[in-house]
Order: sequence, then C-alpha cells, then structure tokens
Amino acid sequence: MIRLSPEERFRAAAEAEGGIPVSAGARVGHVEMAVEAGRAFYVDLSSLPENLRPAVIAELKGVVDRALANIPLGS
Repeated sequence: MIRLSPEERFRAAAEAEGGIPVSAGARVGHVEMAVEAGRAFYVDLSSLPENLRPAVIAELKGVVDRALANIPLGS
C-alpha cells in the first residue's frame, strides 16, 4: 500500500472532482450567504408534484428574465 502525503491526497481529490474540493458545509454556507444578501432565494417545491416542478421553475426564471429586460442599461 502506497502512503500519500496530504498534498498528494488533496491533489488527487481535486482532480477527481474537476477542481478544488469544497466541503458540503462550505457549499451550504455560500448558498445561505447568497440568500441573506438577496442574490438568491429559496422556494420549497416539495408540495408540488415532481412532474410540475420544471414548469414552475421555468416560470420563475421567466419572471426574473422579464424583470432584467426592464432594467435600463447602466443601472
């Protein structure tokens, strides 16, 4: 059995993930900060049937796209 140094293990993990590995806790933390800053929002779609969720998500994206289209350039 070959012993790898911490640096070699880190490099192998980064290569396996296609980049630097990020912990699940860090990912959750980044999402929470984005929600708090108003850059993202959370909607619980669990009460919707699964087959309706893509349509609801597309409609929400359409609302955001329409809002962006109405923002004057340079704002």
